[in-house]
Amino acid sequence: MYEIPINVYDELACKICSSLSTIHYFNGTVTADDGEADHTLRATIIIYRRRVSVSDDELDTIIDAVPVWWECHTLTDDGEVCNDFDFALLRDSLIGR
Repeated sequence: MYEIPINVYDELACKICSSLSTIHYFNGTVTADDGEADHTLRATIIIYRRRVSVSDDELDTIIDAVPVWWECHTLTDDGEVCNDFDFALLRDSLIGR
């Protein structure tokens, strides 16, 4: 089983946030490369936000992410392999963004 490193979760979360078509919903595909494998995440995620004040600005920050559906594929030089993708780790990377 391929262990997905935490930096892949951070990269996927960053790409999800930058591709949000609305602030409350993600439906699409994002990819990340850890140097040894390519990871493709296809997902539908409901994004919950809260408005917070930071200095003189007000921002909408993610307070929760709930998967409706997801699948993560890992491709190495040997082909597709099983991975240990954990949505809870992706959620942790999304919260606070």
